[in-house]
Amino acid sequence: MADSKPRSPMSPPRKSSRPPENQAPGMLPDQDQQSVEEREWQADVAQLSFQEARTALELSLGQLQAADLEVEAMAGHYRRALTYLERCEAVLAEVEQDVIEWDQGSPASQAHQTMTIPLSSRPSPWLAWLYLGLAVAGAILPWLANLDFIRESGGAFDLARFIAQANANPAAQSLSRDLLIGATAFTIWMVVEAKRLQIKYFWVALLASFGLAFACGAPLFLFLRERRLQELLKEQGEAQTQF
Repeated sequence: MADSKPRSPMSPPRKSSRPPENQAPGMLPDQDQQSVEEREWQADVAQLSFQEARTALELSLGQLQAADLEVEAMAGHYRRALTYLERCEAVLAEVEQDVIEWDQGSPASQAHQTMTIPLSSRPSPWLAWLYLGLAVAGAILPWLANLDFIRESGGAFDLARFIAQANANPAAQSLSRDLLIGATAFTIWMVVEAKRLQIKYFWVALLASFGLAFACGAPLFLFLRERRLQELLKEQGEAQTQF
């Protein structure tokens, strides 16, 4: 009775034990049946998952390490190991391609690729450095006044006294409220604009606004924004030259 057990793709192709018809003694065996089985086995291997192919590869490598292998058997194990390895590489290549296509189709990637700069908002090279100079001045000048206040307060920054003096008269109240509302609106725009343009290190401007002075943080963010616009303009120009 013929063996009806299905052959696993992890097993090597079977060799027929029955001699072909009309084969004379001393002649080479017919390779047709072996070639058919080899192709069927390779087709089965092409359906293996990555885990199955890797397991079969490890088994083949383990068989190659046997000390009593004959040269013909060693060559067969080596060819099978190469086939399993090629299957593993093919699966990984398919996964990598899927990841690349998914990344290119993601909303964030599309937003970055389609981001263009209107002609009216093209950055000026000198404008960024002007903002940076204002940021330096905004860090120094307010703190010169803060140091005077600290000396008058006995060497400590008295926050309650500072707030009281900032609202000591209608003029001071007007300036304080004007700064509070304007700084709040600008800070909200700063966060939204940083996310829209994907500005790196915008949090440094936020820390400067709260830690040093708003007069430092606001122009510092404008400096970072101008630099980012210059980067986007350069990327836009490079993309146009490719088409």
